[in-house]
Amino acid sequence: MPAVRYSRRVLRLRREDLAELAQEKGETRVEQPAESWAERLAPFMGILTKQEGELLRRVIMEDRHASISDPD
Repeated sequence: MPAVRYSRRVLRLRREDLAELAQEKGETRVEQPAESWAERLAPFMGILTKQEGELLRRVIMEDRHASISDPD
C-alpha cells in the first residue's frame, strides 16, 4: 500500500487505499478522521476562550509544520 512517512511516528495513507483494504478484509466501515481543526476542537467550544482556541490552533499548526519538516 502506498504511504508517505513524515517522521518516525507519522505515516500518511490515502483514505481510498485504506477503505479498499478494509473492503477486501470484509470490514464494512472505516473510521473517518475529523475534516478540520475546527471539528476537532468543537467538543471544547465554550470551555476555551476565543484567544485560547486561536493559541491552540497556532500550536497545532506549528507542530504539524514541524512534523512535516522533520527528516526522521
